Amino acid sequence: MPIAIADMHKPPNTKRYTIGEDDGSNSVERNAYESSYLFSECRPVKELLPLWKRFKKFHKIRTFEEWLLERNKCRKDNYYLGIVLGHDFVEHVHREMCQQFVPKMFDGVYHAGYTLREVRKAIEKHQLIRGGQEMMLLAPRGSFKSTTNKVDCVSWMLNAPDVRILILCGETGLANKFMDDIKGYFHMPERADPTRFQQLFPEYILAERDATDTLPISCAARIIPQGGDPTLWVNSVGSNLSGWHCDILKGDDVVTDENSNTEGTREKVNFKWSGALNLLDEWGFCDNIGTRYFPDDLFGDRIKLATSDDPLPLKLLVRAAWMVKPAFARDPSTGKAYRIEDLKEHMVDLYFPEKLDFKSIHSKLLRNKIQALCQQFNEPAGGDDLLHFDEDELRKAHEQLTAAPINDKRGVRQDIYVAFDHSSGSKSGDYSAGAACVFDKRDDGESVMHVIDVAFGKWKNSELARQIVEMGAKWNPRCILIEDWAESELIKIEIARLAMARGIVLPLLWVKRSMEFNAKKNRISGIEILLTTARIKFVGGWWTDELIKQFTKYTGDRVRRRHDDIPDAIGYLQKFMPETTDTSAYEAMKKAEEERQKTTQFASHVFNNPVWANEQAQKHMTATEEKPLTNSIDEQFFGGQGIY
Repeated sequence: MPIAIADMHKPPNTKRYTIGEDDGSNSVERNAYESSYLFSECRPVKELLPLWKRFKKFHKIRTFEEWLLERNKCRKDNYYLGIVLGHDFVEHVHREMCQQFVPKMFDGVYHAGYTLREVRKAIEKHQLIRGGQEMMLLAPRGSFKSTTNKVDCVSWMLNAPDVRILILCGETGLANKFMDDIKGYFHMPERADPTRFQQLFPEYILAERDATDTLPISCAARIIPQGGDPTLWVNSVGSNLSGWHCDILKGDDVVTDENSNTEGTREKVNFKWSGALNLLDEWGFCDNIGTRYFPDDLFGDRIKLATSDDPLPLKLLVRAAWMVKPAFARDPSTGKAYRIEDLKEHMVDLYFPEKLDFKSIHSKLLRNKIQALCQQFNEPAGGDDLLHFDEDELRKAHEQLTAAPINDKRGVRQDIYVAFDHSSGSKSGDYSAGAACVFDKRDDGESVMHVIDVAFGKWKNSELARQIVEMGAKWNPRCILIEDWAESELIKIEIARLAMARGIVLPLLWVKRSMEFNAKKNRISGIEILLTTARIKFVGGWWTDELIKQFTKYTGDRVRRRHDDIPDAIGYLQKFMPETTDTSAYEAMKKAEEERQKTTQFASHVFNNPVWANEQAQKHMTATEEKPLTNSIDEQFFGGQGIY
């Protein structure tokens, strides 16, 4: 007999029946069972049993009933579904995330000849369960929040294969990757074994062509043709969004550092999202997942509406990378709250310690405090107050050259690093600066930067080249970092010529200009953190007064004709802080140097000028029967070679 809705959690004993065969049992009862729709299945039993048998040798689920129960659990529990899909979910983090999404209950909805209207009414009933249409999930970058969003897309398709889902991202590339990842769940390459998920839901496996193309997803398990409407498609929030309506609208990282960096771009994103909401049919749901950047970004705008006098129903979850323990809410010596960069591991409870450990989060704070506050703590730091450097603190941080750890305890020269901030190749000359530093470690294990030399002035390109070579000759650094700019080839050739004339090799590292919003402010804010934590020292010299003047006048606001070259040059030196360098940075340095040599050799051919100093120096030293220089970046940067 057909199974009652109330008893659907108790599947029948199907061993009594052999589908399609007459086993002598009551044919009326058997036929009734074969035509039954169990749990949230949109297909009758007689169509499900062959699906169970299809991959039985892989899943080894002994009975049809157990297989049905496993499918039912995946449909009703997003956390469990994420595990089945192969994700490394952690109970204390991702159970809560998954529960933010619509808890789905489609039991009893499906029957022979069901209609789209019935499906949409079933979707609409879930608004009573969640308490509204809209949900917002703000969690740290790297905490798998987008993964839970993808799992929820799969959950909707499992429960309602006739659903229509629109995904919006801040960039087209992110949107396309989102769809590719979801297609991957349903893609079983030729001669590959089915995944655990595919063993449970074989009717959802996409054909090879559909799984690998760039077109929207049309669910393979769909029952009702929808006149060409796809099951899932993606777009960027800045695109033309007119077109198909949807049952489920999902935003995933709609707000980015680039589309939120001005008041105008933030208003545009908010306007485009409001327009996208018009594509959501009244029975559907909207989920928005991401991280904060500015108080008035899209997330701030929606939260404001949710807390107004006529509040918008919004299910909201906001999580930070760590929470300060109550015992450390305030510094007992000052009575004030600790600065976030001063906190230690024992003072906080980590949100996702299995992946986002204290060391990684703290290093992100030191590299770029504003970005870390946004992406790891969901604090809209884009609207923070301007920077301030105290003159007394700067002067207290000064030391004699003899106090700087240029040599270690054995008298061996330490690695020295140099960085130059320039005027982007101004022919008439503009203010530029260079700085050299060395690092050591305190007793507590924290790294300290010692700025041992500074050069600055209003230099033309030829003078800038000379200053770079002079500082390289003076300190024999492990690396000289210079931000690249358009039309910089001639100054590179001039540097090579001057270095060759002195018979030295310069380990130059030309880096692309950062397109990040407030890149300079972010660099210099790192120096402010180092200063307040006593992790930076300045050797006194003829440049001291100008150094203090530029730091104290710098606030982070965008003011033209302000000299901030010394702070910016020192800001670049943070790239070499020991806790921020690793083998990947080393490999990037090698690759950048190889590209630099190729570019310069081409320029030498075109302009009939000398090739790079290291190649000419090698020929020169060989001719004079001296020790030849090597072109190897490993030995240039990490073998102690530099000046001969």
